[in-house]
Amino acid sequence: MTTTGFSVLARLTGKSGGVDGLHIAEYPGPLGIHDAGEIEKNIEAVLLDRIVSGLTESHGNAASPAAGSRDPRQIVFSGTVAEVNAYFNAQEWSDGLPVVAP
Repeated sequence: MTTTGFSVLARLTGKSGGVDGLHIAEYPGPLGIHDAGEIEKNIEAVLLDRIVSGLTESHGNAASPAAGSRDPRQIVFSGTVAEVNAYFNAQEWSDGLPVVAP
């Protein structure tokens, strides 16, 4: 999620991190000058639909795997919980919080 004016930066940041075609749900307008009522209205009327769309709809090339990407069903690492967390952190696939298997 971004606000107006930051979507291009978010896409570029995603691309530099290996996420080409990042789906963006953009809040309409400058959040910092909207009062609580207008923020709530914009979230309900616009942002929620954009979030659902980004999570559920195909977006052309954005939904296609990048060249050389892994099959999402492929196991990329096996080990203990500590080893898996260390591996994911080393790959910068984690925000530092523990990776917990479903």
